[in-house]
Amino acid sequence: MATLFYLLDEAGGSRAYPTRLARGAQGRVRLCLEDREREEIHYRVEIEGGEGTPRTLPVELPPGERFEIALTVDAPGDAEGRCTDYRLFKQARPGVLYGALRLVVELSS
Repeated sequence: MATLFYLLDEAGGSRAYPTRLARGAQGRVRLCLEDREREEIHYRVEIEGGEGTPRTLPVELPPGERFEIALTVDAPGDAEGRCTDYRLFKQARPGVLYGALRLVVELSS
């Protein structure tokens, strides 16, 4: 079985990601992780949005459980856009990237 790692929009779907925001505006996404393994797994999620040091979330999930967290996405400060990277690691193999997601937000006119 595999671990599922994905983003949902604020409404819990996959159609309205905040990919275009006005200057100073914020959007929201839900970062989800589902443990489909046969044993409890200890995960580490890193979130990096270009501000330097990545934010780290330790997550412990029993088999079949789901973790979900609502996160704020800020509008970029300039016209070039902003990328936010979400990376998943398993504690048993800390240096091996298990999953990665990227959300790109552009400045709307």
